[in-house]
Amino acid sequence: MTTVLESGLASQQTHALVIAVDHYLFCGPERSRPGPFQHYAKHLTDLSSPSESATTVATWLCDHLIDDPYRPLGSLELLISARQPMQFDAGSGPAPVEGATFQQTEDAFNRWYDRCDRNPDNVALLFFFGHGCRIGQDDVLLLADVGSNPNAFFTNAWDFRRTQLAMRDCRCQTQCSFIDTCRSNVEEQLDVVPDSARSFRQPSTTFAPRKHAPMVYSTTAGADALTPRGRPSPFALAVLDALSGLAAVETNQYWEVRTADLATTINRVLQWNRHPDSEGEPQVADSGGSHPGDSVIRVLREAPQVPFRITCAPEEAIASAQLRLCRAAEELVRSPCPEPWQGRAPAGEHQLKAGFPLGDYHSREAPVGIRPPNRTYALEVRPV
Repeated sequence: MTTVLESGLASQQTHALVIAVDHYLFCGPERSRPGPFQHYAKHLTDLSSPSESATTVATWLCDHLIDDPYRPLGSLELLISARQPMQFDAGSGPAPVEGATFQQTEDAFNRWYDRCDRNPDNVALLFFFGHGCRIGQDDVLLLADVGSNPNAFFTNAWDFRRTQLAMRDCRCQTQCSFIDTCRSNVEEQLDVVPDSARSFRQPSTTFAPRKHAPMVYSTTAGADALTPRGRPSPFALAVLDALSGLAAVETNQYWEVRTADLATTINRVLQWNRHPDSEGEPQVADSGGSHPGDSVIRVLREAPQVPFRITCAPEEAIASAQLRLCRAAEELVRSPCPEPWQGRAPAGEHQLKAGFPLGDYHSREAPVGIRPPNRTYALEVRPV
């Protein structure tokens, strides 16, 4: 098993399950088997982004949550199916990482569930990176050994919707899921009726109240996700930005990352990070009809660093502007440049000052509020 971290404490904690599938044992042009799903299996090629996304997420969890004063990281389950064996260092040296077949994932899920269930004040985090699809109205996550039975292709696929219904029985009140897969409807690509995927747990027949349980998907139903080669996905990075503080709201002297703001923030970060020359429709994250509630995931004692873009109006004035962003004893400076000023500054009220060494515009200053998740501002100036 790959429990890369477990504290063994019973106090209020965060428990994480991170799953990635790069390598599919029975799919792809060279590995698919004859049968009614052969054509579909051939198009499920290996990936390289999921393993990068998973290790980036796992590293962030260890770096930011192990000593978190609100809900420290109590355990981390990490499963990665890649072409080569993977290792991960959670702080005590590199350790082998188990793959993500159906059985391995079910075992890890049950260990994670049991830890989450110990305390209603725990926070449960689940991440999945790999291939996925929709069967009817259900999201199905494809694990490493999907297609092992060519006549019952989806036997080793994960029925995520049904599993999430079963999560209502878990005592943990705050449950966040981040799913980075394509969500196209598989029935449109098949000549036969697909068999059923399997759930790791069965929902109970007794009433189970809704939790604070946002499910954030990397794309909308029916759409494909972005899977860059050899680097973390835009969705994975947007999720970590949100958890780092871009989904935070100020409460008294603290900043709280809350479940209610996750999906909206992740979407805004995705759009912010999108390259201006990108072609095609922008990637849009989706809450999947989940019930996000409004519970606290993290508490930050310092203001988060917020991305900003600052320019001038008229826009051509930015080329000769000497810009200063001031807050208390802190000051950020940008020399004249024809591009908008991009950077990060602590959330809060700042004073923006623009000087023009060439004397072509009047100096100007104005208050600028910089708040999560990002801020765009154009300072109006007058020519001399």
